[in-house]
Amino acid sequence: MNDRMLSLNPLSVLEKEFVSPLSEGGIMVVESNAGVGKTAFLVQLALGAMFAGKDVLHVNIGEPIEKVDLWYKQMFNNSLTSGASLSLNEVWDSLLPHRFIMTFKIDGFSLPRLLERTKDLSVQRIFEPEVMVVDGLDLADLAKMETDFSKIKDIGRKGHPQIWFSVTIDGEAGINVIPYDVVIRLQQEGDGVAIVPRKGFKSNMSLKLNPVTMIME
Repeated sequence: MNDRMLSLNPLSVLEKEFVSPLSEGGIMVVESNAGVGKTAFLVQLALGAMFAGKDVLHVNIGEPIEKVDLWYKQMFNNSLTSGASLSLNEVWDSLLPHRFIMTFKIDGFSLPRLLERTKDLSVQRIFEPEVMVVDGLDLADLAKMETDFSKIKDIGRKGHPQIWFSVTIDGEAGINVIPYDVVIRLQQEGDGVAIVPRKGFKSNMSLKLNPVTMIME
């Protein structure tokens, strides 16, 4: 599927600004206070990867599959250019084989359980992700996982998926950026949400999320 059907492919835009190419994976974090737009942002990144033909594993903590799927449908409809030649249903159906949604209850998530379930998918050749998004972590969850990131990077095709985490912070204090390749903060700014690079970018970006559609622009 041609990603030119997207009004803007956020994953491609961000990758061009990375200090180092992440062709063999990388661990990225999107941080913000609650309710700012992390899920919308991650879903846009996932859709951009899917349009580029990459397989995306979406891991959500605390939400049912139906709600995650609704996010995808909403962001999909908001992202397409007006000149798309195929019907929306045809485009949507062509993307679905590139996505697998995995959900956990809040008290049921841990790194060993995530590794076990993703290994089951790989061993049975059901799904081997090239991009993974993990949505719904807090600072305590992330801290528990930091010592085992090498195990996370073993998930996926050739053991090098690109992995995006969303983390809810409280106030201005953010995460420790050292263990990660890329860190982005989403913060309310005027009538929109600013996309603020904290680590891994060549320079500051003037990108934001539209306050109505939550699409990156």
